[in-house]
Amino acid sequence: GEFPAPKQFGDGKHYFCQRHAAEYNRNFNFFDTMNEEQLKAFNENARYGFKQTWKFGAGPMGGDKAGKAHDPKTWRGAEFFQDAASAREERRANRSATGIQKP
Repeated sequence: GEFPAPKQFGDGKHYFCQRHAAEYNRNFNFFDTMNEEQLKAFNENARYGFKQTWKFGAGPMGGDKAGKAHDPKTWRGAEFFQDAASAREERRANRSATGIQKP
């Protein structure tokens, strides 16, 4: 058939005709083979969308890491900004009050 239906444990799909796929899907129970402990773990993970969470101030951006993320001295490509700043200072130093470049 051409209509998909899930296999137990997420191991691919069965393909049936539309009538049999509808019957299979109607009777399919994802939680059928789970014990109480597995159901509890599934429900706990479902609370956070199955994503890893950390306590506030911990995790990959915890401690002083978050502050360093916004420090321009540690940015990747900081030398680009330093070069731009030095070029800007040089242009300003060569300019007179009238805006005409000094010889």
